[in-house]
Formats: sequence, C-alpha cells, structure tokens
Amino acid sequence: MALGIDPRRIALIRGSGVDIDHFAPLPEPADGIVTVALVSRMLRDKGVLEAAAAIRRLRARGQNIELLLAGPTDPDNANSLTAQRLRLLADEPGIEWLGAVADVRTVWRRAAIAVLPSTYGEGVPKALLEAAACGRPLIAADVPGAREAIRPGVTGLLVPPHDIEALADAIAALAADPQRRARMGQAGRQLVGRHFADEIVARETLALYRAGLQATAARK
Repeated sequence: MALGIDPRRIALIRGSGVDIDHFAPLPEPADGIVTVALVSRMLRDKGVLEAAAAIRRLRARGQNIELLLAGPTDPDNANSLTAQRLRLLADEPGIEWLGAVADVRTVWRRAAIAVLPSTYGEGVPKALLEAAACGRPLIAADVPGAREAIRPGVTGLLVPPHDIEALADAIAALAADPQRRARMGQAGRQLVGRHFADEIVARETLALYRAGLQATAARK
C-alpha cells in the first residue's frame, strides 16, 4: 500500500513485446574478432562512455575486442553525446559508431555480445530483448529494467553501475568463451519467447483491459 493502491489492483506487464519471428536467432559472426555492440540513443546515461572505456582498457591488455555503437544522437536531450564526440570515439582503434540503424539485425549479425551499461531510468530495454531474441548474450548494469531482461549467469551478466573494470572483465569473460556465449544466447532466446514475445504481451494487455471493463460494469 506504499503507493496508496491496493496491491491486488496492480498488474505487471513486462516490456512492450518483441517480434520473435522478425528477431530470429542468428549465427555467431565468424570473422575471428569478438565484437560487442551497444544499441541505444547515444546518451551518457546509457553507458556509452563506459562501454568505450571498457573496450579501451581491454585493447590495452592486448585483447582484440571491438565495439559497435549503434544509435543516433538526441540533440534535445542534455545527456546526449554530440556527433563530434562520437566521431572522436570512432577514431579510436576498435570503436565504430554506426549512427541510426534501420534494421538492428544487421548489428547482431556483426556482434557476438550485447552491452548496455545504462544507469538511465529504463523500463525493460527493448534493445536487450531484441539482442536476446537474436541469440546474443547480454551484459548490462545492475539496475531496474535490465534485471528483468537478464538472468545472471544464465542469459547474461550484470555488473555494478559505473564500474568500468567490472564491465571490462565481464566482456573479457564472454569473449574468451564461445560455448558460454552460445548457451547464454539460447537461454536468452527462450526467456524472450516465454515472457516477452509480442503475442504474450498483447494477450496480457487485452486481459487487463477486459478485467478493467468488467470491474467497471459490475459497479454500475
């Protein structure tokens, strides 16, 4: 009752749904270089700079890991990185900024791991669900929303917010273990199919509306 609402009148619908036929499992890239991708608007709060710093740290250790940044800037948002700042990041070895991407599946054909070290006020990040539906293991900051998309150690890894070392270690651990990536990718695909598919979310939403209409009619 902390919200002033009877808990029996609260219903939770996880996320807005993912088209699991459109976002189908993809084979892992076979170019020999492990690539991770961050798909989001290019906001500081989405962890863009933390992801770049983690890749920078890993490459300094001699690990050939690359980062794709996929998403547009948001000039109306004070937390947005500028295009100039992103181009400077992309000048660094191992970092590429793709800008806005029309079909995110093209990203997951190139990237073996999804990262989202976001401290933004997320719901359930659709970018993580789409990546999981494509069979990609996930790494995200341990914040509300991301926790819904990740079963730690099963579909991905959660790291403390703003902890670049932990993020780098998590990326390194999955980069070094293709079998673990495959297991997590399969488990993530199954999780999305069970809980986050469009059909399931639509059914739960319609059931909620029907229950509300029935309750309103009963009071008349």
